[in-house]
Amino acid sequence: MLNLERIKEELAVQSQLKEKIDIVLQEAPEGNIFFQKTGPEAAPLPYHDHYQDGKRHRTALKNAEEGTVKALLLKRYAKRILKKVERNIKALQGASEYAPFTEADKSFGGDLYRECREHFFGAPLSNPTFEALKERQNPFHPEHMNVRSELGLFRSREELSTAKAMNDLGLRFKYETALPVGMYNRYPDFAVLHPKTGAIIYIEYAGKPADPGYQKDLQQRIRDYANVGVFLGVNLFIIAPTPGEGFDLVQITERLKGIFGI
Repeated sequence: MLNLERIKEELAVQSQLKEKIDIVLQEAPEGNIFFQKTGPEAAPLPYHDHYQDGKRHRTALKNAEEGTVKALLLKRYAKRILKKVERNIKALQGASEYAPFTEADKSFGGDLYRECREHFFGAPLSNPTFEALKERQNPFHPEHMNVRSELGLFRSREELSTAKAMNDLGLRFKYETALPVGMYNRYPDFAVLHPKTGAIIYIEYAGKPADPGYQKDLQQRIRDYANVGVFLGVNLFIIAPTPGEGFDLVQITERLKGIFGI
């Protein structure tokens, strides 16, 4: 699948390489370097091929300053890779303009456009259990549900950003649905409809990886989920920031792509 973030990163690398090439060619001495053997057993000697006073000159660089040889070698190598770098940039620029279809595109117009959408994209995967799930069922700490967005209310900006990443990837999800685990309910952060299998995948955003109390509660949640057939690494995945680095949307997006094979 097309990885837009990786394309953008590679485009930046190739663009920086092009800038280095341009600087080398601008600052390089006139002419070119080439190597010529003076005898069957002799090592090839460097020569400077250049024009001066309208005439072509070939000067041995045997006793030339090391800086001159290095500058001419850089120039020769830069010219060798220039065309490939330019082709790469052109190809990557085209690919970086690719715009994947989101859930908003595929749900445009409600029932009025349903047949139109299905004409182009086919009927969406459906799971009656997923469709029946109700969102925002967690009754605990309702005062924390105060981050507003076009996607609804969330408990944190990080969970909202994760929801937006799912939406941008075209994933259908529901936030804080009730999951019975015995005598009580758990409320996973996200229940996501797998775009290829139609299975329900639960996602927990663990925003406090360095908090022992939080981690203890998370481990208990994982055990509760396992008791009702929701297993870590199968239909349950934990998304967490790298300790000491904070929230990283690119990292979160790549994690989601890996989970759902996008």
